[in-house]
Amino acid sequence: MKKFNLLVCSLLWGLGCTASYAGDLYVGLSLGSESNSIAKSGSAFMYDQNHQPIKASIKTVGGTDSAGGAAGELDLGYRQIISSRFSFGIEANAMTGSGQSKEKYLDPNSNVWNAAVQTLRFSVGASVLPSLRVYPHADVFLRAGMGVGQFKMQSNGFMYQMANYRTAVKDDFYSIFGLGVDGHFEKHWDFRLEADYMIFSAFDVINDNFDDTVPNPSGGAPSQQTVYQYNAKYSPSVVRVAVGMAYRF
Repeated sequence: MKKFNLLVCSLLWGLGCTASYAGDLYVGLSLGSESNSIAKSGSAFMYDQNHQPIKASIKTVGGTDSAGGAAGELDLGYRQIISSRFSFGIEANAMTGSGQSKEKYLDPNSNVWNAAVQTLRFSVGASVLPSLRVYPHADVFLRAGMGVGQFKMQSNGFMYQMANYRTAVKDDFYSIFGLGVDGHFEKHWDFRLEADYMIFSAFDVINDNFDDTVPNPSGGAPSQQTVYQYNAKYSPSVVRVAVGMAYRF
C-alpha cells in the first residue's frame, strides 16, 4: 500500500499547486465498459526425489485470458487554456471495474473444472491531457499517464494438477494512453466520451506445492519437500470505453 499512499499524496500536492494559479478546476464521473486481458508465459512441472524437474511432467503455461465488465472512474483535474484553440490539462484518476480474466483447467484426477480468476480491483494515477478545439463547444484530447493498480488473483481449486492454488494481491505499475472528446454544453458542465488503453508491468506468479510426508533422515517430524511448481510471467492490459460528466468550478 506504500505505493498507493505515495502516489495519491503526490497527485493531491500537484493539483493543489497548479490550481493555486487560478484556472479551470473540475471533477468528473464516467461509466462504461472494460476488457481485461492477461497474457501468460511459463511452465508447471513436478520434481523428482533429487529436486530436479521431471521432463515428462512439464506443462506449458501460455495464452491470454480475457473478459469484459463494467467500469467506473472518478476524475479531479485542472485545465489551462493556452490559446483560442489549444489547452493543456493535468488529471488525477481513480478507477474500478468488474472485468475478471479467467483460466479454466480440468483436473484429471477428479474430472472437475477449476478456475483461476484475476481481477483489477482498482487503480489510481495521473495523466496529462493536451486538447484541440475542433468546434465552438467541443475539444479533442489525448491522454498519457501512469499510475498503480491492484490485482486480486484467486482460484477455486488446484490449477495444473497440484500447483497454482492461490489467493494473492499484487500492486502493479501501469501506463495509460487514450483519445477522447469533451463537449461544453453549459457554463459549468462538460460531457466526455473516451477510449483508453492501459499497459501494466509484467510480474511473476510462482506457486509451490509441498509434500510434508517425506521421511526425515534425522528422525522426528517429516520434512517438507517441494513436489510441484507453477512459474509464469503475467502481462496484464485493459481497454476501457466510457462516457461521463464533469463539473467545472
